[in-house]
Amino acid sequence: MVRKVNTFKGNGAVKSQTGTYRAGELRGIIKINEGNCVGCHTCSSVCPAGAVKGSFGDKHSIDLDKCINCGQCLLNCPFGAVEQMSFVDVVMEKLKDKKTKVVAIIAPAVRVAIGEEFGAEPGTLTVGRLWAALEKAGFLIYDNNFAADQTILEEGTELLAKVAAHAGLKQLPVELWGKKITLDIKEFSHHPLPQFTSCCPAWVRYVEVFYPKLIPYLSSAKSPQQMAGATAKTYGAKLWGAKPENIFTVGVMPCTAKIFEASRPEFDSAGKYLKKSGMRDVDAVLTTRDLAELLKRMNIDPMKMSEDA
Repeated sequence: MVRKVNTFKGNGAVKSQTGTYRAGELRGIIKINEGNCVGCHTCSSVCPAGAVKGSFGDKHSIDLDKCINCGQCLLNCPFGAVEQMSFVDVVMEKLKDKKTKVVAIIAPAVRVAIGEEFGAEPGTLTVGRLWAALEKAGFLIYDNNFAADQTILEEGTELLAKVAAHAGLKQLPVELWGKKITLDIKEFSHHPLPQFTSCCPAWVRYVEVFYPKLIPYLSSAKSPQQMAGATAKTYGAKLWGAKPENIFTVGVMPCTAKIFEASRPEFDSAGKYLKKSGMRDVDAVLTTRDLAELLKRMNIDPMKMSEDA
C-alpha cells in the first residue's frame, strides 16, 4: 500500500510577479512541515534543482524560487514531512453543482497506479473500473491518450518542419488526420536544433529557471493535459451539448508539477478562441492520491466496479 501523503488546501495564485513566478501562477505546490521534519537530508538528496535548504539534523525548507514542483521530495520523505497542495475539496464542490459538467482528463499512468490505493497489487490495470468509478462520481471523461496523439502530431510535425527548414526547403508536404496538406515552413528556419520535449512542466520550469538559453530549443507544443483542456471546452462542449463556461476540467495526473502547469497564464486558449475572458483550459488538477481521496470520501471503490469498458 502506498503511504498516505499529507495535503493542504490550494491558497490561490500570486497576484503579481513574485520571484520566479508570474502573476496567476500557483506558488508553493510543495512545502515541508517543519514540525515533522527530522533533517535527515533525504529530500535534499533527491531534489534535482537544489531547492531544499537546511543542514543535516536541522529543519529543512524549500526555496520556492528554485523549486520545479516535481514532487521527488514528496515521494521520498520517510517521515511524511513533505506536503502537497490539493484541490480535492474544490472538485467535490463542483461535482455537487448540477449546472457544471466536470470533466476528468485521465493520464495513462493513473489507471495503473490507482489500484494500490484500494488494496490491489502494484501494476494492476484498472481501465474499465476507473472509468466506471469516475462516472459514478459524476465525471465526464476525456482520455488524455487522445490528447497525447494530438501532441505527437504537433511536436513531430514541428520537428520535421525545423529539419526541412534547416535543409533549405520552403514548404513541407505532410499528411495529418488523413488529409494531405503543404506547410509553409519558412518561419522555422531560425528555430535551433535539436528539439527538446515540452510535455513535462517540471522539465520546462527547470530549463526556464536554470538554463534559459535552452528555451528556444524546447518544442512549442503544449503538453497533452493542456491540449486536452482546451479541446474539452471547444470540441468537447459541442459533443456534450454544454456551454463552455459550464465545463470544469480536471487533470488527473501522476505528477504534482501538473498542478502548477495548469495555472500558467498562457494556458487560456479556449477562452481566447471563444472570447470568454478568465476561462482556464484546465481548472484544477488532482494527483492519483488526490483522486483516491476523493473516491474514498464518496464511498466509491474502483476495484469493486465492472471492468467492462
